Amino acid sequence: MKLTITKYLLLGYVSAGCGSLVEGQFLDIEMYGVARTPTGAAGDKDPEFQSYRLLQVSFMNQDGTTLTTLFNNEEDKIFRVVDRPQIIFSKAIAELEGQKYQGLQVVFDPAVEGGDQERPNLSFTLSQPTQQLNEALTVEKAKNVEVQIKVIWANTLSEAGMSEPTLEIVRP
Repeated sequence: MKLTITKYLLLGYVSAGCGSLVEGQFLDIEMYGVARTPTGAAGDKDPEFQSYRLLQVSFMNQDGTTLTTLFNNEEDKIFRVVDRPQIIFSKAIAELEGQKYQGLQVVFDPAVEGGDQERPNLSFTLSQPTQQLNEALTVEKAKNVEVQIKVIWANTLSEAGMSEPTLEIVRP
C-alpha cells in the first residue's frame, strides 16, 4: 500500500511539472525596488513596498510614432513592488515573430501608494508615468524578450512622507 501511494504522488508530481512547461516567445517585464538613492531623495529610510497600477504595454514600431499595443488596461493590473524581482507582465508574442521594434513603452497610473509597516498608506504622484526602453528589439523564434524596471527608492521615506523614486527600464 505504501508503494502505491508513493507511486501516485510521484506520477502526479511529474505530470504536473511537465504540464507546466510552456513553449514559445514571451515578453516578460519584472519590477523591483533597488537600494540606490535617487536624485533629490529627502528621506532617511527605504520603503518596504509600493503599489503600481499598469495601464499600457506597447512595442514602439520602427517609424517611432506608432505602437503595437500588447496591453491597454483590459483588466486591473495592480501589483506590490518589493525589493525582489517579480514579473508584473507576461504575454505570448509568438504571432509577432520576425518583427523589429524601436523599443518598448510601459505606462503606469501616476498615483502610487506605499510605505512600510508603520506607515502603509503613504502616496506620491509619478511625474513620468510613461517609461520607455529605447533599444532595438526583435521577436525571435524561441527567445523571450525580457525587461526589468528598477525602482530606485533608497532614502525616499521620512517622517514627512514618501518622495518619488526614479524608475529605470533596462534589458537584463
